[in-house]
Amino acid sequence: VFSRDNHFDPIAISGEEANKAYAYGSSEGRKALWLIDLTDKEDPSLVFAHPAVDEGRPLIARDGRLLGIHYDTGYPMMYYTDERIEALNRSVKELVPGKYSSLGESTRDENVFIVRSYSDLEPSSFRVFDVGRHSMLSLGSAYPDRDASTFAPMRSISYPARDGTPIPAFLSTPPGKAADL
Repeated sequence: VFSRDNHFDPIAISGEEANKAYAYGSSEGRKALWLIDLTDKEDPSLVFAHPAVDEGRPLIARDGRLLGIHYDTGYPMMYYTDERIEALNRSVKELVPGKYSSLGESTRDENVFIVRSYSDLEPSSFRVFDVGRHSMLSLGSAYPDRDASTFAPMRSISYPARDGTPIPAFLSTPPGKAADL
């Protein structure tokens, strides 16, 4: 499985099995998430691969556990490797609907998190999420003085390269202006 053509870039030691590590590697020509046996007794196993996009940056806990992998399909997404964090993020989405929200830094016991939320129509805002109280406290916005009426909806488009390969892109036009494609 290991070769010059198929190598792995380590991300984090598995929180469940100390002799295994998560790593980026190739799958079907895309960057994917693999679980590697550090004792070399088992072949690497594919954990997550998206058929259309590469995997993005990892979300790693304070203790080094991999919590999930960000990826973008036209909109930001997350594949969770930790069920509790996935459930907490669903709770955050209920408290902050209509925006992409992601858990960030936390207390050691993972009962209080910094949450970043944003959309194509609003800049990032930051909140403190108290798990026990199921509540949020606003910390502020990335651009508090920015006029929200200047934000325009973003849409995902695709256009062909010279060889016909579809190239994904994002398009935002000024409010009130039509896209000239």
